[in-house]
Amino acid sequence: MKKVLRMAGRFFVFASLGVAAGGCGTKAVITDVSGRVTTVKKIRTARGAKLDMLNGEARGAISWDKVNSLVLDPARTRIVEGKLYYAASIDMDGDNSGGAEPGGKGKCYVDVQTVLIGASKEGRFTIQLADIKKVVFED
Repeated sequence: MKKVLRMAGRFFVFASLGVAAGGCGTKAVITDVSGRVTTVKKIRTARGAKLDMLNGEARGAISWDKVNSLVLDPARTRIVEGKLYYAASIDMDGDNSGGAEPGGKGKCYVDVQTVLIGASKEGRFTIQLADIKKVVFED
């Protein structure tokens, strides 16, 4: 019985690590504001495997492994409690969670005051989220 419990505990630890890693198994194509395109694996932010956002007036977070694509619009911003948010269009599993409407009155904004981290073929990849134009995930 102890052996079964020990094995179950190990499985739980490894499964938890896999969930905490976010979109580790996926590739993302990142286009920055200058138009440079980079393919990155094991994507996460400096704060973890979630993307902090505003949806209307509510704050929340989306796990990177649920995001198919993210397009940021630095022309439309919001500042809430000293944090800078860019208008965003987020496609999750083929369902667009909504983008900011013209004039900056949309419901979806992403906190851009963090760093995106991943691995590219050149090595470790880091970029300020504010410097990203688009992220598209591939299988």
